[in-house]
Amino acid sequence: RDKIESNVAFYVARLSIACTIEAARQAHLELPPAFLGFSNSEISSFHAHARKLDTLRAKPYWATRRELFARAGAAFVHDRLVARGVRNDYLVYGAEADRYVDHPIGNPNPSGVEREVLDNLYLTVLDDYRLRLATHPELLPG
Repeated sequence: RDKIESNVAFYVARLSIACTIEAARQAHLELPPAFLGFSNSEISSFHAHARKLDTLRAKPYWATRRELFARAGAAFVHDRLVARGVRNDYLVYGAEADRYVDHPIGNPNPSGVEREVLDNLYLTVLDDYRLRLATHPELLPG
């Protein structure tokens, strides 16, 4: 069972990367080499900060895929709200681009160009989702 779960997790992770790369290509976005996983690439600063934050913990949290995805998603939502002149501390507290930039321990949020790339990728995924729902209303819940 563990081996099957491990294999499924591996394939889902690779499929999500492939889908993200394809979505970026269709949106004419350039992904940083670190995202593409080249062997000579560097870890993104977003991931490097998360790893640094994890040195203060007993087990990884900030650098897990789930938390990186959640942080990038919160940053995306925060940036969309700001663009509309809306503030919602309950929904995205602490996701400001510059909140932890100079923090000595590290920044749990994406920033700079990495944040822009992630925001554009989230927007592309949501646009694709909206298009699929518009063309396939049977996918709507309930």
